[in-house]
Amino acid sequence: MTTEAIDRGARPWQQRSGTLDRVDAAVITVIGALTLVIGGVRATRNSFWVDEAATGVFMRSSFRGMLSLLWNKHGMGPYYACLWFWTRLGHSDWWLRGFSILGGTLAAVALYYLARLFCTRAVAVIAAGLFLCHPQFLMNLTNARDYSWLMFVAVLGVVCVMKQVESPTVARAIWCGVVNGTLLALNPLTAPLLAMEWLWGMRESSGRAARQKMFGSAVLSMLLFLPFVHGLFTEEGLDWIPGLTTTTFWSDTLDFMGGAWWASVLAAGNLALVVLFVARRLPRSASSRSVLLVAGWVVTPLALAVVSTVKPLFISRYMLHALPLLVLGAAAGFGALTVAARSAQPSLRRVASVTLAAAVVAAVLSFPYARFGAYGNIQDLRGVARVLEADQQPGDRYLFSPGWSYWLVGYYWPAPDGSVVTTIDGLAPATRVWLIDLDRAGRDAVEDGVVVSRHPLANADVVELRVG
Repeated sequence: MTTEAIDRGARPWQQRSGTLDRVDAAVITVIGALTLVIGGVRATRNSFWVDEAATGVFMRSSFRGMLSLLWNKHGMGPYYACLWFWTRLGHSDWWLRGFSILGGTLAAVALYYLARLFCTRAVAVIAAGLFLCHPQFLMNLTNARDYSWLMFVAVLGVVCVMKQVESPTVARAIWCGVVNGTLLALNPLTAPLLAMEWLWGMRESSGRAARQKMFGSAVLSMLLFLPFVHGLFTEEGLDWIPGLTTTTFWSDTLDFMGGAWWASVLAAGNLALVVLFVARRLPRSASSRSVLLVAGWVVTPLALAVVSTVKPLFISRYMLHALPLLVLGAAAGFGALTVAARSAQPSLRRVASVTLAAAVVAAVLSFPYARFGAYGNIQDLRGVARVLEADQQPGDRYLFSPGWSYWLVGYYWPAPDGSVVTTIDGLAPATRVWLIDLDRAGRDAVEDGVVVSRHPLANADVVELRVG
C-alpha cells in the first residue's frame, strides 16, 4: 500500500492534488485576508531599524538617483525599483511596510497553491498555517526590505518549473525565465536553489524539446540578471558579517529555521518525507517533487557556507528564500506519515509511529526555546529622534558612531545645519557633545577612528545615546 495522503484523499476536504475548486478559492481568500490583517496590525508596532531606514532614504531619491542605486547595489534591485513607484503614492512607515505585507500575502497564497499541486488540501492548509505562524515570516512580513517578496518569487519560481515540466510550452519557459531571473536579481545567493530547480527540471522533462525549453528558461534568467552584476563588484558594506565558524553555522541555521522548537518540528517533518521517499512509499508524482523541496532548502545553508569561506555572508536572512520549501516539506512529511501510521503493513506503521513520536518529543523538549514572531527591531530610530529633538539646545554638536549612521537617524530627525561633526577636535570647551552609538553588533562606541576618551573636553558635557 502506498502512502497516498500526500497525493490524494477520500474526503471532500482532501481533494486530489492539482485540482482547485471553490473551497480552495475560499481558503486562499482567508489566507490572504488573514495575512493582510496580521501585517497591518504589526506594521505600526516599531519604528524603522537601520536597514529599513536605508530603504526609506533610498526611496526619497530622484528617478535618476534610483537608476544609480540599481546599478550599484548587489541585490534587491527589482524590489527597490517597484517600491520607488509604490512610494509615489505615500511615504509613511506604514505605507513602505505595506509593500512588504503585500509580498508576504502573495507568498502565503503561493505556498498554498504550490502545496495543492501535489498535496491534499489538508496538507496545504497545514503548510500555510505553519508559514503564517513562523517567526521569520512574521518578522519579515513587516520589514521594509525585500525578504517577503523574495519568499514569494522563490515559491513562484518553483511553481513555474513544475508547470513547465508538466506541460512544456514556449510561453511557460519565458515566464519561468523571467520569474527566476527576478529572483536572482533580488538576491544572487538564490543561485544554488535555482541550480537545483533547473537540474530537477532537466531530469524530469520528457523529450529533447522539453529539455531545450527548460535550458532556454535558465539562459533567459541569467541574461535578465546581467544588468545587476555590476553591483556585485562595486558595493561595500558587508564587512560587519562575522566569519564562518561551526558556532555561527548552527546558530544562524537555527535562526533561519525559527529557533530550536521550530527547527525540531520542521526537521522532523522533512526527515519523515525523506524516509518515506527512500522506502518508496510516496506516489511517483509526489516523490520527485518532494526531492526538489527537501534538496532546495538543504542546499541553501550548505552552499552559503561554502561561499562564506571566501567572503563572510552566512546570516539567517540570506537564506529566507528557502523557508517556504522547508515549511512545505515538513507539512508534506507529516501528512504522509498520518496515512503511513494507519497502514496495514506493520513495518511501515512502525517507521511512521517512531518518526511521529520523535517529532512530538523534540517539540516538547525544545518548547521552552520556542519563538512565535516575538523578534524585536534592532534599533529604535524613531525613539532616538524623539530624544534628540526634545533635548537639543543651540550650539549642540552630534557625533555619530559609526560615522555614516547619521543619514539613517536623519530619516526621522534632520539635524540643524552644521551640528553634525566627525571629530570633537577643535570644538569650544563648553560645547555639549552628543555621541549617538548604533551599536549594531554589540561593539563599543569606538568606530571609524573616533575614540571619545582620547579627546578630553574641559568643562564640556558628553551625552552618550546608545541605540540597540
